[in-house]
Formats: sequence, structure tokens, C-alpha cells
Amino acid sequence: MGTLREKHFLQSTCKEANMRNKKMSTTLTDHKTSMLDYLKLVLDKVRFSHDLFTKEYHKGLKLLDPIEQAELKQWLGIHDNGIENTGS
Repeated sequence: MGTLREKHFLQSTCKEANMRNKKMSTTLTDHKTSMLDYLKLVLDKVRFSHDLFTKEYHKGLKLLDPIEQAELKQWLGIHDNGIENTGS
């Protein structure tokens, strides 16, 4: 599990990213970016490296509640058993 310092860093980084990307968060209330949205942004940026993607995915998963974890898995197209969803 991440340390309190790591969580604080991620939260402050999330706020900074929100301030830079207000246009991206217009559909969110009060222009706040959730940890889930921030993790999706990070994962999009590291898709070029399977190892880095996997590391960020597992690190971020620890910061999400079960509902957000399920939403992230759905966003990635992953079933609960870990098998990739092919769109069916």
C-alpha cells in the first residue's frame, strides 16, 4: 500500500494537472479531477511501455475504492477474472 506521502503527492499532482487541463474536466462537477480520472490520464500516457503501464496500474489500483477499481477495469476492458474484454 502507498505511503501517506505518496498519496499526498498524487493528490497534489492531480490538483495541478486539473488546473492545467480545465478544458478536459468540463464534464466533472466543480472542475475537480478524481483519482480515477487522473489514473486514466497517466495510463494513457504510459501505454507505450507494458512494464510501466502495469506498474502504474497496480500502484493506482491501491488508491481506488472497489467501485472505482471496477470502473477502471471496465474502462480498460478487463473482466473480473483478468481476461481482456474484446468488446462482446
